[in-house]
Amino acid sequence: MELLVGSLVAGIAVLIGVLLIAKRKAFSKLMEDSQRSAFGKAGTKLMGRPEPGYMVVAGLGAVLIGVAIAIVLITR
Repeated sequence: MELLVGSLVAGIAVLIGVLLIAKRKAFSKLMEDSQRSAFGKAGTKLMGRPEPGYMVVAGLGAVLIGVAIAIVLITR
């Protein structure tokens, strides 16, 4: 059971990471629109414009977490 749940979580983490990397421009636009709707023009000025490069960093982080979970499950 632990192997099944762990592999499912690892697969989802890798999938989310790949989607973040592939659709980074759309996600950064979504974040910018969310900030603007929540905080108005001040939100864009205070928080800055989300850069697509940061989406790549977040995507790589999710992929690395998924790979780390998979490695732990395999070596256990």
